[in-house]
Order: sequence, then structure tokens, then C-alpha cells
Amino acid sequence: MIWIMMDFLSKTAEKKKKFAIMSDKLNYPIRMCIICKDRFWKSNLFRYQIEEQTIVAFSGTGRSFYICEKCLIGDQKRLQKILCNRYNIVIKLDNCGKKLKEIATNGR
Repeated sequence: MIWIMMDFLSKTAEKKKKFAIMSDKLNYPIRMCIICKDRFWKSNLFRYQIEEQTIVAFSGTGRSFYICEKCLIGDQKRLQKILCNRYNIVIKLDNCGKKLKEIATNGR
């Protein structure tokens, strides 16, 4: 059990080093998708925020979150569950994915 945990920690540390080196070399920000927890270049993610219990495109001020294209297209139930649990908002499953995709296609 201890060896498994040590192996996991070493892999996690290696990942962090890899991304730190990538961002230092190119001086380009790396952000994390809130759904899959993978790290991407900032320009490869869609940025949203919550305003008055609704999801909107990032307006430039306030807190925001990033979602990758794979998660945006993927499992809508998982997307809804994470957004509802994390931001305490109620979103209907039909509207959630459609709204995010609509915002993404109208502009980043």
C-alpha cells in the first residue's frame, strides 16, 4: 500500500514539474479544466463564470472557471453534476450542455 502511494505521489510530482517546465520555457499560462482536471494551454480552454445563478461567458471581472472541448462535448450528466455541486446552482440537464456550447460557439 505504501509503495502504491509513493508511486502515485512521484507521478504527480513529475506531472507538476513537466507543466512547470513547459510554462517557464514558453512563458505561457496553463490552466486546468474543472471537469477532467487535465491541464491545457489557456487558449485551448473555454472560460465561463456564474452570474445570478446562470452560466455566462467570462466578462473580464469576477471568478471564472475553464472547461476543455472534450468535456464540453462529452458526458452531460457529469458536467451538470460538477457545476451544480461546485457552484450551488440548479441547471436542467437539457439546458446545461446546450447553453455552454452556444456560449462557446458565439465567441471565446
